[in-house]
Formats: sequence, structure tokens, C-alpha cells
Amino acid sequence: MVGKGYNIGRKFEYEVRDYLTDRGWLVKRAYASKGMFDLLAYKGDVKLGIQAKCLKSNKNRAYLSPKENLELCEYAIAPTEDYEFIQWEKKYHSAVLRILPEQFTVIHAYNKFPGIQFRQCDNSGVWFDRNF
Repeated sequence: MVGKGYNIGRKFEYEVRDYLTDRGWLVKRAYASKGMFDLLAYKGDVKLGIQAKCLKSNKNRAYLSPKENLELCEYAIAPTEDYEFIQWEKKYHSAVLRILPEQFTVIHAYNKFPGIQFRQCDNSGVWFDRNF
């Protein structure tokens, strides 16, 4: 059985996806939140790796756990050559692992009244607010 926190988090991921899609981004959602990023977004040459956290499913914390923060900042400082991304494929009726050779800008999305707030981790591991 899927937990309430998972459903709240998944709903928020869809909200972030829809928000960015409405602004011209192509967005892919990771299947079952496997891996570092919940969403990948593309627009022109810009590639975002997004970790989405809904306050309701994150014990009302706007920020990431220390482990998540470390993992994302390490990627921002020294991106790996390949990124493994698991995505649901309707035509196969299953999850498919993709190896992506791209590097992604690290983004943390969280809900903040009245909408979605974004932060970016730069290549020195420092977070700053970002708008889309």
C-alpha cells in the first residue's frame, strides 16, 4: 500500500511539472522517485535536475534532509558523467532505466504559499533563490 506522504509528494511533483510545462519546459518525472532527481526539465540548452519536496510530506521543513542536501550539492560541484534516470514507459508497461550523459543544474523545489519556490545549488555548494 502506498503511504499518504508518498501521495502528497507525488502530487507536488505533478504540480511542479505542470508549472514548468506551462512556461515552456519539457519535463520528465522519475518513476517512484528513484534516484537523486524527481524531475528533469529541458528548455533550449538548459537542463534542470529537480528534487521536489512538499512541506506536508516533509514534516513541514522547507529544506532537504542533510543526506539529500549533501548528495545534491556534491553533484552540483562535480557532476557525474552519466546520470541514471528511471522513467515509466507506457508502451512497455514498465519502468525503464535510462543512462543520460547530460549534466543538470541542481534545483530544489518546495511549496511555499502561495505557490512553488525554487532554489539552485551552484558549483560551490551554495543555495540561492531562483525563479522560472
